[in-house]
Formats: sequence, C-alpha cells, structure tokens
Amino acid sequence: MHLDYDKAAAKEVTFIKQIIPNAQDARHFYSGHKDLNAYLKIQQQSLGLGL
Repeated sequence: MHLDYDKAAAKEVTFIKQIIPNAQDARHFYSGHKDLNAYLKIQQQSLGLGL
C-alpha cells in the first residue's frame, strides 16, 4: 500500500489489513514525505530529471 501519512490513511491501512492480512504497508519507503508523489518529485529533482 502506498498511502499518505494522515489519519484517514491510517484508518485505511487498518481496514485493508483486516480484509487482506498479508497486505504490505509500503509507506516506510517514503517516510518523511507527505505521500509517494511528494517523495518521487524530490527524487526526480535530485536526479536532475525535473520536467
């Protein structure tokens, strides 16, 4: 799962893991950022791939 770091996402993670116990929460890959999109934008800029 690639969700935001907010209360709504935390609820969704709990809900999804109840339905799909082996679902993996992948938010740790972009910790320190609001969401996956924000992380990818920073990575893109650091690699000089800005559009």
